[in-house]
Amino acid sequence: RGDGILLEAFFAPEGATVGKRVAGMCSDVARREAFVMDLAAQAKAHGQTLKQTGPAQMPQVLFADDPQVEKGRLFAVEALRGGAYLHPQHNMFLSTAHTEADIDRALQATDSAMAAVRKSFGRD
Repeated sequence: RGDGILLEAFFAPEGATVGKRVAGMCSDVARREAFVMDLAAQAKAHGQTLKQTGPAQMPQVLFADDPQVEKGRLFAVEALRGGAYLHPQHNMFLSTAHTEADIDRALQATDSAMAAVRKSFGRD
């Protein structure tokens, strides 16, 4: 679907092939770990508290004090509006197929999504 980022299924834009992406792959584990740290920093900047579990390549990102997953669902919908497909309550998958640009685009989408959560729910 368009050129959106599909975090849960390897960020691959529709029609992309591995052969087209080999040169830009993000094989740096530290960069994938930085993704979850950047999410935590975004949450803090927007007054939200996250509960993150799992290894960097399979993060699960939940909002603290969100038993009905209302914040998580809003976050996922708003991230999708920004082009990143995230799951509101299950592990996601990052791989070496994700480029630096993919991760940066996802972080732009999640920052906007965090702002929407803050606007709707306030700060924790």
